[in-house]
Amino acid sequence: MFLGELVSTYLLLFLGLGSGFIMKENSTPAKVGISWGGAVIIGSIAGVKLGSFNMNPVFSLVEGLNQQSTVWQVLSQIAGQSAGATMAVVVLLRLFGHSKNELQLKQFAAIASSSARVKNFFIELLGTFIMLGAAAVFDDISITGYLKIAFMGSVIAFLITAIGPITGASFNPVRDLFPRYIFFVYQKKKGISINATNSIISASVAPLLAAVFFSFFLRFF
Repeated sequence: MFLGELVSTYLLLFLGLGSGFIMKENSTPAKVGISWGGAVIIGSIAGVKLGSFNMNPVFSLVEGLNQQSTVWQVLSQIAGQSAGATMAVVVLLRLFGHSKNELQLKQFAAIASSSARVKNFFIELLGTFIMLGAAAVFDDISITGYLKIAFMGSVIAFLITAIGPITGASFNPVRDLFPRYIFFVYQKKKGISINATNSIISASVAPLLAAVFFSFFLRFF
């Protein structure tokens, strides 16, 4: 499980975040959504071969709370996700850290464009809840695994396209926390001060809370 999560999460963040560096000023919400949706699909296909491809602690947490995975399996998955995210950001900084254009926190973390913190929190919570609901529905439908992966990638692409311009569309604590922290350390070493806590509650805490709510929701339906 550890290796599957490491590889799939690495691909998710390397391709998802990396696409932003490639698109630069040509970026649009739709292009960002499609890029992340494609990264989900590629990461999932790689993870299938290695036995685990949640790529997101909220999925692992839901499985654990609903006794679909043991505590050690959940911890192994999250450890793999954390390692994969860290490796991806380190590689991206190696590739793009010497760019003439100054790097910004929003290129790594899910930074909200709106200053309405409560609104951002609940939008991220709702978006994560919808993502988890879609995954549960696809699990109940009699379709092949790869088709489920394609559908899930499409759902995430849509959610990021719709919500990204408002909250940054994290839905995944690992996708936000590790890139945020590593970039903060990178900038600090260069003597550059940044606000590393900007949008951290909506981007990282809201998805985890959505996982808890969704776990209780599943017990009644």
